[in-house]
Amino acid sequence: MDKIEEHIKEIINANGFCAIGKEEVELFVEGCATVDSAKLEGTADTIVDLLAQNVKEVLKKNMPNKCSGIIVSIASANGDEIELDCIDNVTDVLLQTAGDVDILWQVAVKDSLKPGVLEIVMLIGFGN
Repeated sequence: MDKIEEHIKEIINANGFCAIGKEEVELFVEGCATVDSAKLEGTADTIVDLLAQNVKEVLKKNMPNKCSGIIVSIASANGDEIELDCIDNVTDVLLQTAGDVDILWQVAVKDSLKPGVLEIVMLIGFGN
């Protein structure tokens, strides 16, 4: 299974609030000329900087194609809360680096994460 398929599976199978279903992911992928993905982990203090760097790398790798949309799944350990400020900061980074694109959000809980660690899995669509 390649990286993108693995990340799609993780998003579809995530447990939590605002779950993104298989149909939504399929529609997203079908609406894009190409799709790339990324997965990263960090604390609330580091995740935004890691995300900014990662998104820039994905965009550069896919140039000259323009980003057309993003699916973001942000997960925390069971019992941890994701602060609204963190979600706002992640949104700001995505809009600043990728431009004014549609972002489909999912907030999930992942038992395998250590307390205080956040995980972001994202699909980035290009073209169409």
